[in-house]
Amino acid sequence: MPQVDVETPAHQWQLRPEGVAGANAVAERLRSAHYRPTKIVASLEPKATETGSIIAKRLRLPFATVEGLHEHDRRAAGFLKADVFAARMRELFAHPDAIVFGSESGSAALARYAKAVDQVVSEESGDVVVVSHGTVMSLFVASRAHVDASELWARLGLPSYVSLELPNHRIVEIVPAI
Repeated sequence: MPQVDVETPAHQWQLRPEGVAGANAVAERLRSAHYRPTKIVASLEPKATETGSIIAKRLRLPFATVEGLHEHDRRAAGFLKADVFAARMRELFAHPDAIVFGSESGSAALARYAKAVDQVVSEESGDVVVVSHGTVMSLFVASRAHVDASELWARLGLPSYVSLELPNHRIVEIVPAI
């Protein structure tokens, strides 16, 4: 769970103690589910970087941050009440080619994120855990696994994950909350 501060842009939020516990729980869940990643990568946003580094440390794996894995750019929107935020998110998913929220369309966010993920996957011989953010992850999974991005986004809690089988991007598992 991030430390929500209405005065601080969301892309600068850090983890609360519950978020640190959640990151540790993700690591244990990955271990108990018998995933065998070879590397953990994360967005440059502090909450993702913290989460990724905790998971990597618990699983004794290399860790790196990667440009392009950040959340849909909505810094210009400021802090929104939950109902307004949810409505804007529905608009983003319904009209991915338009800039309906923030300064980046859903399609642009997906293209940036997919390029970063594809680059990471192409450089690694083993499985990689990508620690990122709900909107871009939902857009990516929807585009590759042919599911509804809005429905997936609505299911995901903090923390959560989606496991994809490569190269076909079949969904192996969706863990909506830990």
